[in-house]
Amino acid sequence: MRSLALVLLSLLAGCEAPPSGPSEATVRVLRGATLIDGTGGPPLADAVVVIADGRIAAVGRDGEVAIPDGARVDDLAGGFLIPGLIDVHAHALVPTCDGAGFDEALSERLVAALLRFGVTTARSPATPTARGVALRDRIAAGAIPGPRLLGAGELIDGRETTPEAVRAEVDAQAAAGVDFVKLYSRLSPEAVRAGVEAAHAHGLPVIGHLQRTSWTEGLAAGIDQLTHAAPWTAEMLAPADRAGYRDAVARRGPMRARIDWLEALDPDGPEVGAVVDALVRQRVPLDPTLVAFDTKFSTDGTRPVAARYRDHPDRDAAEGLPALWEACGAETDAWTPDAFRRAEAAWPTLLALVRRYHEAGVRLTAGSDTPNTWVIPGEGLHRELELLADAGLPPADVLRIATRNGAEALGLLAEVGTVEAGKRADLVLLTADPLASISNTRRIAWVMQGGERVER
Repeated sequence: MRSLALVLLSLLAGCEAPPSGPSEATVRVLRGATLIDGTGGPPLADAVVVIADGRIAAVGRDGEVAIPDGARVDDLAGGFLIPGLIDVHAHALVPTCDGAGFDEALSERLVAALLRFGVTTARSPATPTARGVALRDRIAAGAIPGPRLLGAGELIDGRETTPEAVRAEVDAQAAAGVDFVKLYSRLSPEAVRAGVEAAHAHGLPVIGHLQRTSWTEGLAAGIDQLTHAAPWTAEMLAPADRAGYRDAVARRGPMRARIDWLEALDPDGPEVGAVVDALVRQRVPLDPTLVAFDTKFSTDGTRPVAARYRDHPDRDAAEGLPALWEACGAETDAWTPDAFRRAEAAWPTLLALVRRYHEAGVRLTAGSDTPNTWVIPGEGLHRELELLADAGLPPADVLRIATRNGAEALGLLAEVGTVEAGKRADLVLLTADPLASISNTRRIAWVMQGGERVER
């Protein structure tokens, strides 16, 4: 009891006169790097970033920002400082091949890999509700390393066949503490509308991976965000091409028919334009997840999935995941060489569609869809940024998409997404300029989350 009393007295003594500012021991100064702050403004050479108690206290040019006495000063000359990356589409729990369960240990390795690759904030857009909430909370409590996580619950799909069933599932997920609700591809327009209304009644945003319900119908229902570059629905095709596409879906299955859809698509056509206009008008964010499609549409000529994915030096970022992918197989394993040739020939059309989104002012975000087959956790987001650049987006725009835009879409712009005073000190130091090549986001010297360096 005596020792406990002494401890309590010491704690109380420390609280009698709280300092007016952060203690010197908590102050860290990052000095000398070129800062690309995520706002879209020009790079700031010889930057100074003052960090106190896990947040950014001041930002400016060297000589213009006061450096507190006794602060720890890190010389970052020659480096490039960017905000922590945001992956808005990273499934945090890894399912087994049969879909009947999840590998908890592998899931923990996955979220740790995301953080090592500079992803300091992520959204898991569909996990088993209770397990997803528990994983999010364990990361928040510091029990396991990982990005600051927001999550949706279980996919709401064809199992919930009526609007009433959809409302009940949304109510249950809200009670469990999810951050988002995700409505999936088999839901009818009526069910989507019911889900949106129920989620909004709980103050929850809605992510839509829609297919039976068109994007136009989803937008009319008030959906908050959409995912994947293409809805794979006939509404974006010219009327003369719609019956042929529906026939391809019936004969070849939805995955293989995506080739037919791209072959028929005119990215500059009025049908696409109508959808784009609606996206812009309603300011609905969209994460293209190009990397998840590239892993399926690319091949090295001898086997599905190109060697750049199968044999990537970071393939084991989450140990055990490649073995799972090999065991489960790819959705395109049965495709013929001709199908792959057609897919690769059609690929530029998907890039052109994303370019049109961007040029029209659609609010794009960055998502990898990991652990989709051969989308390596963390590294997959960097590949996504490369593919956005391949679509014609300038590196500065791509970087903003992966930082500020993601934070805004997640409702976290007041906290993360840019390097500004008052925000959390989520930062990535690069050894090469990402504005010269977006591939340089891979050149990571260190990652910082909440003012603390992450072990890599």
